[in-house]
Amino acid sequence: MRRAAAAATEPLGAGVRSPRPSRAFGRGLAALAAFALAAAGRPALAGESDRAGAAGTGGASPAAPPAGATLEGSAELSTYADTDNVTVITPTARAGMRDDAEGWRLGARYLVDVVSAASVDIVSTASSRWREVRHVAGVDGEYGPGDLRGAASASVSVEPDYLSLSGGLSPSWKIDDDHVTLAVAYALGHDTIGRADTPFSVFHRTLVRHQMAAGASFVLSPSSILWLGGDAVLERGDQSKPYRYVPMFDAATTERVPRGAHVALVNALRRDERPLEQLPTARDRYAVTGRWLHRSSWATLRLEERLYTDTWGQLATTTEGRYAMDLSERLTLAPDVRLHVQSAAGFWRRVPTVSETAAGVVIPTLRTGDRELGPLATVTVGADVRLALGPRVAATRMALVFRLVGIHTSFLDALFITSRSAVFSAVGFEGAFQ
Repeated sequence: MRRAAAAATEPLGAGVRSPRPSRAFGRGLAALAAFALAAAGRPALAGESDRAGAAGTGGASPAAPPAGATLEGSAELSTYADTDNVTVITPTARAGMRDDAEGWRLGARYLVDVVSAASVDIVSTASSRWREVRHVAGVDGEYGPGDLRGAASASVSVEPDYLSLSGGLSPSWKIDDDHVTLAVAYALGHDTIGRADTPFSVFHRTLVRHQMAAGASFVLSPSSILWLGGDAVLERGDQSKPYRYVPMFDAATTERVPRGAHVALVNALRRDERPLEQLPTARDRYAVTGRWLHRSSWATLRLEERLYTDTWGQLATTTEGRYAMDLSERLTLAPDVRLHVQSAAGFWRRVPTVSETAAGVVIPTLRTGDRELGPLATVTVGADVRLALGPRVAATRMALVFRLVGIHTSFLDALFITSRSAVFSAVGFEGAFQ
């Protein structure tokens, strides 16, 4: 189970597009909720979001949308590699149709994750390199020629030991002469967690997620938009990893196990007991987000801040900035930077210890070796380049899109490693035919 580039407390669908979303937020559900909120919460930025910016909303009347349906398609190949010996190759294809004059859109997406991992967590259990293929398919759509608009989507994610189903709805309303848009969203996810080479009928766990979100966008001026929103995710079920064994220690040895302790040292000092991970079977997550966009004559600035907390005791803040520049009529460059900082879950222990009683050895009820539940800080720096292969306003529009991202995570209180660096790259083709 490859850890995503972003930790579990980071925003849904924000920042680096991880090639394999973290199971902590439920793969399909995360993408689904991100779509619903994007479609409902940022209607003023439809189309080429960075170029459109905030211009054309609430000021001079925007140009009428072209009449007739438009066919859209895109293909992308992305790669991820990190210093913990994890690589992911992800081809993605998407097709859709839209009619902006009539106010509707339909789309479908399919991707395959090809994962290869020999991370320190795998090595520490004397396991060999781990390989897995994941298939994800999804559909989405929206309709609303007037002030009321609705969006819906559904997806399925299939792996040898994991099945995720999700679906959601998101209505939105434009009020105050289109200066304010209100949006709500609900998404339901159902995950079945199993073990490789074992039928679900023999072993499985169920995880159910209810995600609710609400927000509003405000047109502050013909060139600026403010988005304010909040979301809650209610998770019920045992999401403990069935492959993750947690080393146990005597209390007297804790000071001899430093941050980033090598596998050999951990194995030399740990006890014989090595129980499976056990997490709480309920988790409620809450977050608030503010996003400001400003469009100048040739660029769009986006600033975003998100604050997060949950019932496992984690706190997090995520700050992001993006500046998309139109270098020419056909070329756009968009650098971005992101900082994510989080605290540890309340039950996190770098060195879990047992206690001796008259009845025997007592192992902690809650235990984990997942360093993503510990304190950490992640810095992400990246850039997009978009090259239009023809006029931006034409019956046939095509573009090449490139993305390169560097990610560095510092684990502030974890075993085995103290940091991880990664590179994410993607190349894609987009086309629209009216």
